[in-house]
Amino acid sequence: MINLKGEVVGVNMAIASRTGSYAGVGFAIPSAIARFVSGSLIDQGRVERGWLGVGIQDLTADLANSFGFSGSKGVLISDVLDAGPAAKAGMKSGDIVLEYDGRVAEDANDLRNAVAETPSNKRVRVRIFRDGDEKTVVVSVGKMADEPDEPDTGETEENELGISVQTLTPEKAAELGQGGTVGALITKVTPGSVASIAAIQAGDVVVAVGDERVKSAAEFNAAMEKQDLQRGVRLLISRQGSTRFVILRMQK
Repeated sequence: MINLKGEVVGVNMAIASRTGSYAGVGFAIPSAIARFVSGSLIDQGRVERGWLGVGIQDLTADLANSFGFSGSKGVLISDVLDAGPAAKAGMKSGDIVLEYDGRVAEDANDLRNAVAETPSNKRVRVRIFRDGDEKTVVVSVGKMADEPDEPDTGETEENELGISVQTLTPEKAAELGQGGTVGALITKVTPGSVASIAAIQAGDVVVAVGDERVKSAAEFNAAMEKQDLQRGVRLLISRQGSTRFVILRMQK
């Protein structure tokens, strides 16, 4: 794929078609990524990608407001793996990445690509927002590899958000591909409820309510009682080992 100046800007890889014929819509790999991959293959015989050991997501206005952040650009850290590069640098779930290695973090995809293109063992400066303040941490980037992945289990009654939960057991966690996860397992989501509209599903696990980590159905219920659902509640949801923040708000 070339632009009007004759410069290569991408490598065509797919078309959108229901018949097999080209209908004018195509998809391409950006040239910067193609250059990185080809260079890695030539120099090393394989593609090595940088790794921070975090889960990330785009920052919405509601999520930004819930963390007391007034900016419009940034990437939200939803999870930090124990013993990963980010954890060693002191990064935490709920941090908002503003800059990575001198580059503004526009969105999750932009940050993901920037990290992937970083050589392993390189020390980079990451500017973050946390608890009303900005700070800079230095992270020694790792190499992408295969990531590692309480008794009362009584199911609770459906709450105002339209979900029922029970304590997640180690056996159930393994069955759901959530080995090592601790929290309240969502067992039922009422169609048309606030939770359903937010794309929460049965099998998801609530690991935090607001700033409070929860390890059981009882702790989930206790944490929910402290929340003002009219203003909105922030949940940290785990699904098949990946986490994301969700804001749920009851309509007035």
